[in-house]
This record gives sequence, C-alpha cells and structure tokens, in this order.
Amino acid sequence: MVNKSFILDACSIIAFLNAEKGGEKLKTLLENNHCQHYMHMINLCETYYGFYKKDGKRHAEEILQKLLLLPIEYIEDISLDFIKAVGKYKAAYKISLADAFVLALAEIKKAAVVTTDHKEFDPVSYEGKIEFLWLR
Repeated sequence: MVNKSFILDACSIIAFLNAEKGGEKLKTLLENNHCQHYMHMINLCETYYGFYKKDGKRHAEEILQKLLLLPIEYIEDISLDFIKAVGKYKAAYKISLADAFVLALAEIKKAAVVTTDHKEFDPVSYEGKIEFLWLR
C-alpha cells in the first residue's frame, strides 16, 4: 500500500545525482517502498538537457539510463485537460513551463512536490493548495 505520492522536479533529481545538499533526503525517499514517485517526461527532458549542456551527450545518456532504473513512474500526459492545468499555473505564477508541469501533475495526482527550488515555488507554497517537501 502506498502511503504518500511525490512529484519530482528536475532540481531534486539533479541534487540527488550530484550528491548536493538535499540529495540524500531524496535518496531516502526513493528507497521507501511505501511511496509513489512521479515525474513528467517534460521534467525528465529538463534534467537530460541540463546534463547535456553541462557535460555533453555521453554523460547525459548515462544519467538518463540511471534515471530510468529508479522507482519513478514517468508520466507522458499531454491531454487537453492536463495542458489546461499547466497553462493555469504558468499564467498564475512567474515560473518556467517545466515547473508548471510539476504543479499540474501534483494537482492531478494529489501529491507533494519534491524540490530544492524555493525561488520558483515559494509563491505557490504560500497559498497552501499544493504540498511541498523541500530538500534544502
């Protein structure tokens, strides 16, 4: 039985992969069999892009293969209803499109967002409609 569901953003995954502050917290969360972890493919792309830009294609491909082995369900939803939810968050907050995908997925899955990114998500967290698990 799953006790809690979480949406992972690119920042949380990058902190985990680079052993940055907060990364250990995500590692513990991923090891918890009573949790369900989700990530939208757009956010997976954002992670891949970041490693590709910084370290090149080869390293980005290695990272991608590692991520696909983790206990994360990758969501491909780009339905009209989902896109409307993404658009709502993008219009309401000054956030990146990828972060709007995180928020829409959190709303739909009724899950907490796992992130290190206070700058983007603080305004959303103050409203209290979506739960956040801050890694830092």
